[in-house]
Amino acid sequence: MNSEGETRGSGTGLYAGYSATNCVGRTHDGIGLYAVNTGSGCFGDNDSSMKPGLKSDGVLSTCTAQNFGTGPAMSTCIAIGCVTFGGPINASCSKQLGTP
Repeated sequence: MNSEGETRGSGTGLYAGYSATNCVGRTHDGIGLYAVNTGSGCFGDNDSSMKPGLKSDGVLSTCTAQNFGTGPAMSTCIAIGCVTFGGPINASCSKQLGTP
């Protein structure tokens, strides 16, 4: 909660083993922020052709992400009210509620 992480290279900027709230994660070629189950009010960014700036295996809510590379900005099961700047949202459960 309320954490920030950053790394260089292909590592994960910030890893939240369960959930992340109001967190920021940045990296170059890895995952900027990985909130395993849920993320709320989070921001993740990277510059990758394969990995997302923000990732969750569950739900992301009111999050923002960007990818300056060609990969996705956000990768999750369900995205609720999320936005991206550079890169699409990949929602594996095909649920993007209130998300453009």
